[in-house]
Amino acid sequence: MDYNLKLKKCSRCKEYLPLNKFSIDKKTKSGHQSYCKKCRKEMYHENRHINKIKEKEYRMKNPINIWAMHTRNNHQRRGIKINISVKKLTELGEMAVKNGCYYCGTKFDIRNSQGKAGEFTSNAMTVDLIDSNRKVMDEQNIRILCHSCNSGKGTLNEEEFLLKCKKIVERWSNDLK
Repeated sequence: MDYNLKLKKCSRCKEYLPLNKFSIDKKTKSGHQSYCKKCRKEMYHENRHINKIKEKEYRMKNPINIWAMHTRNNHQRRGIKINISVKKLTELGEMAVKNGCYYCGTKFDIRNSQGKAGEFTSNAMTVDLIDSNRKVMDEQNIRILCHSCNSGKGTLNEEEFLLKCKKIVERWSNDLK
């Protein structure tokens, strides 16, 4: 037996087990969780129904925070470098909910931003990279737009998009009167 092997006592089953039987937790003094992996798995299954209810309640109470986490994760998955915290993006999202879309002023429906098949509704809150070529999400390179404006803008930079909008208005202004 290896005498250098460190053991830890599980707070639930009271067994002494090797450290590799515990998940890492940097917040604890030992650097590992207090319950072994087996006990944590059992506890998860015992409380699955309660956890789902709590998670749903959290999502309902904190929709903008959930939006910020998903937005960051989705951009990161697409290869965008993330230089903005969830907290800061949540703050910007809260301001956007009050002010509406940066371009058209549409008010966001944060609790119902996706339709049945997961497609965005036109007033869904989305993050646009002002300069898509930079591939960086930071406070200086984002605007919070409705899905319609973000889709219309596509990969155009802000100046190109505004010129495109101006041309559309000029072309159709006589018909709108």
